[in-house]
Amino acid sequence: MTSPREVRDPREAGALCDLVPLNGKRPVWPTRARASAGARLVILAESPGEQEIALGAPLVGPSGMRLDKTLERLGASRAQAHLTNTLLCRPPAVFSTTQWKLAIACCHPRLQAELFPLGTKTVVALGGRALYSLTGKQKILDW
Repeated sequence: MTSPREVRDPREAGALCDLVPLNGKRPVWPTRARASAGARLVILAESPGEQEIALGAPLVGPSGMRLDKTLERLGASRAQAHLTNTLLCRPPAVFSTTQWKLAIACCHPRLQAELFPLGTKTVVALGGRALYSLTGKQKILDW
């Protein structure tokens, strides 16, 4: 499989975009760890925000600033992590639970193809929808 930065269409990375209302939106591709052996840590957010879309990178807005502070306190940095989103494309402000579940299901094959080769044992899901995409659990407390 080609690297996500080389792919222009999420369908080439396994996403089922034709089945979801986000089809045709601009994707935000993951940021891979600098380590050649892969990431020690995967940080999985829900979806890109306005700043992520504008800059074309995950977790560069307010959530990313909070993440950087948290990683710094832990003695880590984003350079050690694979940063990605459950959905590559930004959903609209009004997006029903049904639409979220459909979008997650459609992007799931792409996410699995992205994460599986990394072999990373530690994945941090940022939010309930990110957790749902990995486990099928809808609430963090259920996990």
